[in-house]
This record gives sequence, C-alpha cells and structure tokens, in this order.
Amino acid sequence: MMIAYASRIGTGRDLDALRAAGWRLVVSARGVLRAEGFRYALDNGAWTSFRRGEPSHVAAFERLAGRITL
Repeated sequence: MMIAYASRIGTGRDLDALRAAGWRLVVSARGVLRAEGFRYALDNGAWTSFRRGEPSHVAAFERLAGRITL
C-alpha cells in the first residue's frame, strides 16, 4: 500500500480535499510547525539547507521532534 504525503499548503479547501483522499502531511523543521490534525511525517529540512548553502538546522528539527506526543 502506498501512503501519499503533501507538503504544507495554506487553504482549507485543499486541506479538506487531502483529508478526504486519505493523504498525510510532511511537517518540516524549516516551515510552519503545524500538522492540521493530519497524520504526518517529519522532514529535517536538510535538503533545503543544502540547496541554500546553509548549515543544517539541527536545533529546529530537535525542537520539532520534541513536540511529538506518542
């Protein structure tokens, strides 16, 4: 079974459509730290940092990972 993920998007209509289709969100340490009630995957933001020629934002990812409640 394939699980579909989308990056963070801003409109409620789009979020409703993703939710209805059973999609999940990717929550990035480099972006808005909200899962909007979706099941989600964490992105450490390393690729974005690399592409921008910046160091990885390890502390931001650690903060994001620390917010997870199991």
